[in-house]
Amino acid sequence: MKKAKKSQRHVQLTGFEQALQTAQYYHSHGNLPQAAQIYQQILKANPEHPDALHLLGVLFAQTGDIKQAEHHIRKAITINPKQADYYSHLGNVLKETGRLEMAIDYHEKALKLAPREAAIHVNLGVCLHELGEYERAIAHYEKAQRIEPKNPKILNNLATSLCDNEELERSIQCYNRALRLDKKFAGAYAGLGNALRRHEQPEKALEACEKALSLDPNYITGIINKGEALISLEHYDEAQTCLEHGQALSPNNPDIMFSLGNIQIGNKQTQAAIDIYLQALDIDPNHKKTLHRLAYAYRAQNKLELAVLYCEKLTQLNPKEMEFHKLYAFMLLQVKKFTEAWFEYGYRARWLPYFKKYNLNITDIVIVSKVDSLKDKHFFIHREQGLGDEIFFLRFVPELKRQGAKISYVAGRKLTELLGRQPWIDQLIGQQSPPPKYDFNLLVGDLPLAFQMKTGELPPPPVPLEPPLPEKVQEIAARLKPFADKPIVGITWQAGTKKEDRLEKDLPRHLLFKRVDLEELGQQLKGLDVHFVSVQRAPLAEDITLLESILEQPLHDFSDLNDDIEGMLALLNQLDDYVGVSNTNMHLIAGLGRTARVIVPRPYEWRWPDNGNSSVWFPGFTVYRQGDKDDWHTCLTQLRQDLLAQFQASELI
Repeated sequence: MKKAKKSQRHVQLTGFEQALQTAQYYHSHGNLPQAAQIYQQILKANPEHPDALHLLGVLFAQTGDIKQAEHHIRKAITINPKQADYYSHLGNVLKETGRLEMAIDYHEKALKLAPREAAIHVNLGVCLHELGEYERAIAHYEKAQRIEPKNPKILNNLATSLCDNEELERSIQCYNRALRLDKKFAGAYAGLGNALRRHEQPEKALEACEKALSLDPNYITGIINKGEALISLEHYDEAQTCLEHGQALSPNNPDIMFSLGNIQIGNKQTQAAIDIYLQALDIDPNHKKTLHRLAYAYRAQNKLELAVLYCEKLTQLNPKEMEFHKLYAFMLLQVKKFTEAWFEYGYRARWLPYFKKYNLNITDIVIVSKVDSLKDKHFFIHREQGLGDEIFFLRFVPELKRQGAKISYVAGRKLTELLGRQPWIDQLIGQQSPPPKYDFNLLVGDLPLAFQMKTGELPPPPVPLEPPLPEKVQEIAARLKPFADKPIVGITWQAGTKKEDRLEKDLPRHLLFKRVDLEELGQQLKGLDVHFVSVQRAPLAEDITLLESILEQPLHDFSDLNDDIEGMLALLNQLDDYVGVSNTNMHLIAGLGRTARVIVPRPYEWRWPDNGNSSVWFPGFTVYRQGDKDDWHTCLTQLRQDLLAQFQASELI
């Protein structure tokens, strides 16, 4: 009797397995209603059949019933917590509802059970990528790729994360590897086009996108990336036609609206671009590329409160995207909300690329006011960003020194000699040298946060620099001697903001590149009874020719000093005046205790906010800001009047 019951149970289990296989066959072949019916029949007979629960949950996810999907898969996990694919599929369901952190947690649980399962690594990589954790996504795609080295889809995903992490050369290599495995992979061609465009190869980008569209003429991503390549080439009419075709195929696509807005940015029609970006947000209120570009567009219009608003939303939606925190910080600085700004700026120290680039080990930023005494406390401070930023933030160091702290500093190569002779630095550390024993470790850009600089508080003065080296003073004096009969004025007219950030690389050049209208500048400087020397970095021959023809006098070239900081310091200390855009020279001049005339293009940088003709960061400097609608005439006319007044007064004396 007992044997008969055992045989009956065995037959019943076999029946379940046969039914499950039949349901899976229907499921894999797209007959979802029939598959669902069989799964439900199994569960009616055995409500706790884990595989049926799991697969029915997967089916519910495919049909868009996320609530039922989550319920069934969670129940399957409760019954059988040892199945990796249950956890991974629940992770996929959670991802669809935007619960990325929870999704990542379940994919990681799946990997503990099946560490060699490539699909789980891929699923985890997708979630990490969406969360902006590109480094971690790359690590999991690389593991998946080692498990399945000939899978072009894994290589494509890896290439996409590399691209968004600004590892463009590696990204391009991975896309090409994917295409060698599958020459008809339209997605890889489109992705390659995006990477090439961001690598400033728009012609090759356009070619790659054309290949994608030859394989699939209606491939929306290919159409969008082609449109962006055309925008980079400034072929705006062709881009418009391309993207309108995409819009006809996909009418409510925020990515297409975003790119259509970019055409207007390229055409310098900022308000038209904003109108289109707002339409994109009507479709997807959380579209991060559009939110980011809107912040820049409102900044370009000097509508700073709106720029701040969109940056705030970006950081709320994407709390782990450190570049959004940095952008938010800059916008807050623009409106002088220092308390909030330096807090947001401090996120950089916890960003993995910064850890790698600067070999950091920063767990927390010291708050100076909370340290009982700074006497004999050792601060290990790291350089970051450009030379001008480095000098700018060092203004906080003398106060540490005044309170008895010891300062070790990792300087940029070009500033090593200059900073090595400053009394407020005890020790310079080579960038590849082992760190000293220290009490506090921080980035130079986080000194304002360490000092808890507050809104409404005046910043410390520019860092005081020791006088130029005597030998450099003599060298520069000899070069200037032929021009000693008149006042000598140094000039610069452009400064390219280096596109270091992933997001900045997608911005049009004119939003980041500082350049004065040369014809207007020349006309306003013409006729002044002075000698002009150019300290413009890498000046274009046509720029020099244009200025000399307008000024009707030679423009003496001292541009070589841009690669000789000590020589530049000596020159700046001997000039009678200096006129130019914001660059490293302005920081050097301020460090010498001198002043200059700063020409500020729109959109205004946060150090030169829209606040009269001065800046709290550079006392005594006179600021000339570009007006609305590319108006250079008004501010440069004022510049001429001020120069005339100064040099006429000098002649009277």
